[in-house]
Amino acid sequence: MVDYKRLGHRIRQARVDRGLTQAELAELADVSTPYVSHVERGAKTISLNTLTRVAESLGTTLDSLLLGQQVSDQNAYGTEVAALLEDCSPAQRQTLYEITQAVKKIICEKRS
Repeated sequence: MVDYKRLGHRIRQARVDRGLTQAELAELADVSTPYVSHVERGAKTISLNTLTRVAESLGTTLDSLLLGQQVSDQNAYGTEVAALLEDCSPAQRQTLYEITQAVKKIICEKRS
């Protein structure tokens, strides 16, 4: 069950942390400013579709907003990489993996 007051608080905190006004978030998420206010106070429920737009507008994850859990960069990248490779064949995935290993080696050697 969703605690809409906590969810609203997390949305507000993420918005403030990013230096956005309610009006700016509303524009980015394609909702009205009063709606953002109501959601932040927990006075209105929010659909998954709208919550997804809000999360994207805030540069955060659904997990962070719903559960208060931050996803580590490594986990976030893992999800993004998995989505990127979704339509690749196993051979293409292997090639991309080998390219990534080679690029990493070059980058790490330059840092040393």
